[in-house]
Amino acid sequence: MVAGAVLFLSVIGDVDAGAVLGRWWPLVLIALGVVQVATERRLRIGSTALLAIGLLLLASTTGLIDASVWPVLGAVTLIALGALVMAPRSSREVTVTGDDVAGVVVLGARRFIATSSRVRSGDVTVVAASGVVDLSAAGLADDARIKLTVVLGGCDVIVPHGWGVRLSGIPLLGMWDNTTRRDLAVEEARTLDVNATLLLGGLEVRHADRWG
Repeated sequence: MVAGAVLFLSVIGDVDAGAVLGRWWPLVLIALGVVQVATERRLRIGSTALLAIGLLLLASTTGLIDASVWPVLGAVTLIALGALVMAPRSSREVTVTGDDVAGVVVLGARRFIATSSRVRSGDVTVVAASGVVDLSAAGLADDARIKLTVVLGGCDVIVPHGWGVRLSGIPLLGMWDNTTRRDLAVEEARTLDVNATLLLGGLEVRHADRWG
C-alpha cells in the first residue's frame, strides 16, 4: 500500500518514486520482523534475523554505513560460509522428544521428527536450505502452534490424517499450500496452527503419503 501510494504521488506530483523506494525498501524486512515480534510477543530467531538484515540494509541505503564497508562484510560472509561448509555436519535427522519443536537449518537439509504425544509449539527457521517438520508420529496438545520462517528455501510440515490445519502468515515473494485431506478430518480432532513468514521461500503442509 505504501509503495502504491509513492508511485501514485510520482504520477501526480514531483515525487521521485525510484529514489524513495530505493532508499526505504528495507523497511519491508523490518516490518516483517516487527509483525513477528508483535504476534509472538517475544523475540525469536527468525524475527531477530529479519530485523538485523533489514536494519543493516537500511543503514546502507540511507547512507549511515559507508559503501566501503560492504567489501569487508562480503569477505567476512564468504569466510563464515566456507567455515560452515567445512565444519562437521550434524545429523540430517533430529528426533525431538519434548513438546516443543525448534531448530535452525542453514545451507543444508534437516528433518525434525517429533515423537511427543502432546506437541504444543514449534519455532523452525530455514535459510537457504530445506527443512522438514515431521509430526506424523506425534500427538497434539490443545492450542498447538508452530512458527516457521523460511528465507530462500523450502519447508514441509507433515501431519497425520485427521488433523485440522490452520495456515496463516505472510508469504512475501513466496508461496504456501495445504494439501492435507479435509474430508478425513473429524470434528473432535485437534487443530494445528501453522504461522509462516516466507521470503522467497516455499511451504507445504501435507500428509506423509502426499495426496494419497
